[in-house]
Formats: sequence, C-alpha cells, structure tokens
Amino acid sequence: MILVATRSTSLREGLQALLAAITPDQTIEFVGDFVEILRKLTQSPVDLVVLDADLPAVSTRRVLSQIKRASSATRLLVLTDTVQQQHTASQFDAEAVLLKGTAATEIASTIEHLLNASSSSTN
Repeated sequence: MILVATRSTSLREGLQALLAAITPDQTIEFVGDFVEILRKLTQSPVDLVVLDADLPAVSTRRVLSQIKRASSATRLLVLTDTVQQQHTASQFDAEAVLLKGTAATEIASTIEHLLNASSSSTN
C-alpha cells in the first residue's frame, strides 16, 4: 500500500494520477494528518509514505522518526516547497526528498525505486 499524506488538493490529485499510472497494482490511500498516518501504519503494511512537508505536525523530523518506529520497513518520500526545506529534510530518516514541482518522470522514478527497495527488503 502507498499512503499519501497531504491536505493539498492539487498535490493529492497530481499524485493520484501519477501513482495510478506507475503503480496500477498498488492500493493508494490518502490521509490529512499525522494521527491518520500512524493509524494506517498500525492497521496494515504500508510500503511507501509520501509525506507533504507542509502537513501540519509538531515537526517533520519527529513525524518521520515516529513513522520509522511504527514501521521500520516503510519507505519515506518527503515533498518540500523550498530548497531549504529539502536540505533540512534530507538530514532526517527519509529515503528520498524531492521538491514539489520536480518533473513527474523523476518523481515516478524515485517512487518506483523506493517501492522496489521496499519489496526486496520484505522478501
């Protein structure tokens, strides 16, 4: 399962279209806050969390740390608004950090890589 955590309608719609095209066999779910992320992680295995850095939370670092504690096999992709956010987030527990607005082909490639890494670590 892929879990997308954002409150942005445009980001959600763009990711939904991209994920449907590149991962047709994956279940894709959307959540709007940190509590929902943790609830989903405890309910069923999640291969990938795509986290909007603008999602209201205590801090991105804390959110990523708690996600890893809840499910260490889950891969994390953080989407940021600025290069500064990208630099800061790259120091956290995420496997990938990309700027929003990155070319769809690069986002798709990153997601495919993370999903392949996730499936190989669970085998």
